[in-house]
Amino acid sequence: MTSNVWVGAALFGTVASSVSVFNVLVISLRQALIPEQLFGRVQGAYRTLVWGLIPVGALIGGVVARLTSVPTTFVISGVLQMVLAILLWRLLRRHRDQIAAAHQPDPEPAEAS
Repeated sequence: MTSNVWVGAALFGTVASSVSVFNVLVISLRQALIPEQLFGRVQGAYRTLVWGLIPVGALIGGVVARLTSVPTTFVISGVLQMVLAILLWRLLRRHRDQIAAAHQPDPEPAEAS
């Protein structure tokens, strides 16, 4: 996208920071919403999907780069990531009451008389 190393470094840093923030938010949300007895299974399934799809994405990116160009591949990837971010934002807004309830502290138990 750029031949300037400083612009490239800044863009790469922005992407890396965004991924870090996304991971913290997703894991926190998952911990709040998934029952404790299912958390390990969900975590395992999530990691299997993510790590399993990385080579698929690399393959698709390689094919797109070969058919078009490397910068075009980055533009397509960026657009798809922005679309995904908008869809996830809408999903989170739709379920914000459930998310807020999951983050409320447990009520203190009533004392026995």
